[in-house]
Amino acid sequence: MFAHPETDRWWISGQANWISQWHPAFHSPYEGARSLSPQAQDATSRVLTLFTGVRLTNTNELICDVQETGGHGIGEAVGLAGVTNLDIVRNPDLSKAPYIARLMWHHIIPLSDKKIDSSRSPLSLFSSLPERRIEVRFGKFSIVDFFDTNTYGTDTTFQFMNWTVDNYGAYDYAADTRGFTFAAMFEYHERRWTVRFAEALMPKVANGIHLDADMGRARAENIEFEVHGGVLRHQEGIIRFLSFVNHANMGSYREAIDNFLAGIKSKPDITRSSPANNGQIRIRREFRATAQ
Repeated sequence: MFAHPETDRWWISGQANWISQWHPAFHSPYEGARSLSPQAQDATSRVLTLFTGVRLTNTNELICDVQETGGHGIGEAVGLAGVTNLDIVRNPDLSKAPYIARLMWHHIIPLSDKKIDSSRSPLSLFSSLPERRIEVRFGKFSIVDFFDTNTYGTDTTFQFMNWTVDNYGAYDYAADTRGFTFAAMFEYHERRWTVRFAEALMPKVANGIHLDADMGRARAENIEFEVHGGVLRHQEGIIRFLSFVNHANMGSYREAIDNFLAGIKSKPDITRSSPANNGQIRIRREFRATAQ
């Protein structure tokens, strides 16, 4: 929208995404309520984003982004193992009114005098940063704004649209329906390596719009360690190790299937397994490594 000189304290930019998809009719020997419809479908979704930010001091900034979503996607985000339009996951059955997508405070704690260049973006307005530093972020943002990122497939607004390509398919990061959460994140940066940790709120129900503020009952921890360096001659590379733990009131797939096989239930129902009813906490852990 406006030029953003390196010395500018303000950032204002916008982005508009329209995704149109279609599939022909196909034969389906069985069909359920959550299946992809075998009838031909076409649908168009939209996501409109206003990015704003202000650098308050040389070590503090405030980021605020507003979004409006609408339209539809084929299957309304169900019926496919890898949803082909990640944008539609943010808006089925939700209000079309604009909402605050991100509202976060970003603080830099310098640990060295040496500065390195930094590319300004809607998520950080600093044009240079201390080589050794601690970064603190607090507020509302998406965990995958900073975790599980890579150059080639981490942003549906510029790259792949499929959910399981844009984000690691098994990475069940804390998020509401639209993909955001309230969290505190800490990063420690050295010249050749970085470690980041985030504590985030989980939704009250899976993929729900409301987050659970009782962290004694539900929360998520994410930790990522990355190493920078020359993997091949004259080629820079990054290796990342990511692990996460989710604590929440989640049902048990194993128990739901066992209840069906034992004849206790007429069909597997994850919402009827005991953890979802008696308040037990189930924990999911995952570890992965990626190279870039």
